[in-house]
Amino acid sequence: YRGVKIAYLAGGTKGFHECEGDEGVFRRDVDSNILLIKDLLQDGAFVVFVSTEAVAKVGHGAAYSRNRLLVEQFIWTQKGGAIVRPRRFDASIAAGLAMFCKELGEGQQEGIFYWP
Repeated sequence: YRGVKIAYLAGGTKGFHECEGDEGVFRRDVDSNILLIKDLLQDGAFVVFVSTEAVAKVGHGAAYSRNRLLVEQFIWTQKGGAIVRPRRFDASIAAGLAMFCKELGEGQQEGIFYWP
């Protein structure tokens, strides 16, 4: 990925139950994302991280939300990143969300953005 100008990260373990109590999920969703983002930023890339609106909710699915929030917190402390919190995920919003992320990346707009 060296030389990448804009990186769009949207991966992670899907589902609340899959994240609960699984140390491997934590390593993949938090540690690995943070290491990748750190490398990308140090190489001069702008990072757009697609998170979830669930980070603002407490209770059910706490590990799912926590994992994404920890990655968000790392991005907040860096220069060169945007965080997108979709209000929901389904096929009907995929194209619009992709275009929104593309605009953020191309414009290098830092911050937290809710969509739609």
